[in-house]
Amino acid sequence: MSDCLFCKIANKEIPSHCVAEDDYSYAFLDINPSSLGHTVVIPKKHYFSISEMDEQDLGFLFAMVKRVGLLLGETFDSPNMNIGINQGSCAGQEVGHIHVHLIPRKANDEGGSIQSVVASYNGEDLSETVERIRASKNKNKNKE
Repeated sequence: MSDCLFCKIANKEIPSHCVAEDDYSYAFLDINPSSLGHTVVIPKKHYFSISEMDEQDLGFLFAMVKRVGLLLGETFDSPNMNIGINQGSCAGQEVGHIHVHLIPRKANDEGGSIQSVVASYNGEDLSETVERIRASKNKNKNKE
C-alpha cells in the first residue's frame, strides 16, 4: 500500500532503527518507546489486521516475534516483556498495518500487565459468554 507508513518503513523509503529482518517480516525500534528496546514487528506484506492474514504469513510474523523476543531478552538480560497487538482504533491501533509490540520489562518499572489495559467486564456468567462465542462460531461455520 503506497501511503502506509509501515509499508514505507519495510521498503526502506522511510528510515528506521532496524533490529531484524527477513524476507517476510521487519522489526524496528518504536519511535515512542514504552521501555528501552521497545520493538515493533511487522509483516512486509500489507495487512490491516491479524484476521486478514493467511496462516503462512502469520507464522512468519510470529517466528520473527519469537526471534526478536529472544534477542531482546539476551540484550537486556531479562526475558520479561509484554507482547501485544493493538487491533482497531478502539484498541489503540494508530497505524493501519498490523504490528506486534515487544516491550522489555524490568522489576519495579511501574508498568502493568496486558489485563491492565482495559477493565470493562460486565459480570456476565462465563458459561453464557462461551455459549455466545460457540453460537457465533457455528453461525460462521454454516456460512462456509
